[in-house]
Amino acid sequence: MTALAAAETSRDLAAAEVAAAGFLEALGIELQTEHLRATPGRMDRAWAEMLTPREFDATTFPAAPGAWPPHRLAARRRGTSNGQEAPLSTPASPEVPTTTFADGASIPLIGFGTGSAKGSAGADVIASALRTGYRLLDTAAQYGNETAVGEGLRRSGVDLDEVLVTTKVAGGDHGREAARTGILESLRRLGLEQLGIALIHWPNPSRGLAVDTWRTLLDLREEGLVLHAGVSNFRPEQLQELFDATGQWPEINQIQLSPARPHEEADAFHREHGILTQAWGPLGTREGLSEQFAIRKVAAKHEVTIAQVALRWAVDREIVVIPRSSDAGRQRLNLDLAAVRLDDEDRALLASLDLGEESAWDSRTHEEW
Repeated sequence: MTALAAAETSRDLAAAEVAAAGFLEALGIELQTEHLRATPGRMDRAWAEMLTPREFDATTFPAAPGAWPPHRLAARRRGTSNGQEAPLSTPASPEVPTTTFADGASIPLIGFGTGSAKGSAGADVIASALRTGYRLLDTAAQYGNETAVGEGLRRSGVDLDEVLVTTKVAGGDHGREAARTGILESLRRLGLEQLGIALIHWPNPSRGLAVDTWRTLLDLREEGLVLHAGVSNFRPEQLQELFDATGQWPEINQIQLSPARPHEEADAFHREHGILTQAWGPLGTREGLSEQFAIRKVAAKHEVTIAQVALRWAVDREIVVIPRSSDAGRQRLNLDLAAVRLDDEDRALLASLDLGEESAWDSRTHEEW
C-alpha cells in the first residue's frame, strides 16, 4: 500500500469511527476503538471487542431514524441574518410538529434546552442541534451560557430568522428598570437584535416584583425587542395576579412537566386562558422516570427510546418540550418522533407514573435569584 493510500485509509477509518461512535452511543453502546487504532485493517477480528453493553435492552433500542423533508419555521423576527448559507445536512432533518401562540404565530413543539452547554464546546453542541433541525432554543441569564448560545447560532450557519431564542429574566433582575437592563444585556450576550421569547424565570414572591417585571416585558414586546412574552414556574394564582394587574395573560408558561409530573390542572388553566404550556425536564430525569417499568414497557413495545415516549406523550398534548443532549445521535432521536404512535393502553400505563403535586417544586416557596 502506498503512503498516500494508507493516509486515505486512515482518514476513512477515523471518519467511520466518529460516525459509528455517535450512532452507537445513541443506542446505549460504547465504541471501544483502541484495538482498531492498533490494527486499522482488521475490523473483522476486532468487531467482537468493539461493543461494550451499557444499559442496552429492548427499552432503549431506538427505531432507525427516518428521513423527512427539512422543517423551516417561517421567519418572524426582525433584524438581519448572519449571511451564511445553512450547511448541507445528511440525512435530511426530521419534520418538526408545531403549535401556535394565541396570536397565531407558530412555535415548534420540540425545542432544545441549552442549560448545561457552556464555552466553545457548548457552542458546538448548540450548532449541532440547529443543524439537526431544532429551531427553538432555550436559555436563561441564570444559566450563564447566553454567549455560548449566540456563538452556536453563528457557527451553525442556520438563518437566524428561522430560530426562536428564549431567555429568562433572572431573579436578581426583577423590577421595572432592572428587568429592562437584564433583557438588553441578554440581547448583547446573545448577539441578537430581538428575542423570540422572554420569560420571567421564577415569580420569587418574597420580592414582590413579579408584576413590575411583567409590565416591563409587555413594554419590550410593544417596542419590538421581544416577540413573545411569558413566564416560567408560575402557578395559576400567580398568573391570575399578572392578568389582574395588566389585563394581559402571559403567552407561555414553562413549568416542570413529564409523565411523572403531568400537571393536568395547570395545563387546563393555561388552555382556558390562551397560554401555551412548555415543559422543562420533559424526560423526567429528576424523578428517575427512565427506571419505571411502565414507560420501559411502552418503549419496548414500540422499539423506541424512553425519551421518545416521554416526548411523544407531551407533544400529543400540544405541550412544547425542550429536551437537551450533547450527543448528536440523541439530539436527532429526540427530534424524530414521527414514527412514535402512542395508543390508549400506552397512555393508561403512563398515567400510572404521576407522582402528585406534593413532591413538585412549589414557586410559592421555592425562589431562585
